Amino acid sequence: MKVILLKDVAGVGRKGTVHEVSNGYAQNFLFTQGLAEKATEKKIAHAEKLAQAHRAEKEAAIASVHKGLEKLAGEALVIHASANEKDTLFEAIHEDVIAAHLRDVAGIEVASNDIRIDAPIKELGEHVVHIAVGGDTCDVKVTVAAH
Repeated sequence: MKVILLKDVAGVGRKGTVHEVSNGYAQNFLFTQGLAEKATEKKIAHAEKLAQAHRAEKEAAIASVHKGLEKLAGEALVIHASANEKDTLFEAIHEDVIAAHLRDVAGIEVASNDIRIDAPIKELGEHVVHIAVGGDTCDVKVTVAAH
């Protein structure tokens, strides 16, 4: 039986996709749990339109991030943190801090799991951070300064 998934289902597929499953699995589990609906031609066409719109939205978001990262290419992102007299930070700078700083200061929406740090940032100074968005990787300089 062909079904359209209403939610992500482990071992079957992601939300909005059409899959062929056994009748018993569809009737006894997917439909009763509200995880899927029976696929008709009309519903399949609607699901494809939604998937196409989702892809276009995702591509636009990736293009926006790329444009923002190009602006940062020549500049360094400055993050202020507390440090001791030996220039060692009291708290390491993690991916989520960099993502929040990119969002607040530069207006770039990047998920923290898209940011890669070679080594934990535990000292003041300049560091290079890799950002992978849409299959492309961009290096951004992060300058950690004492405040």
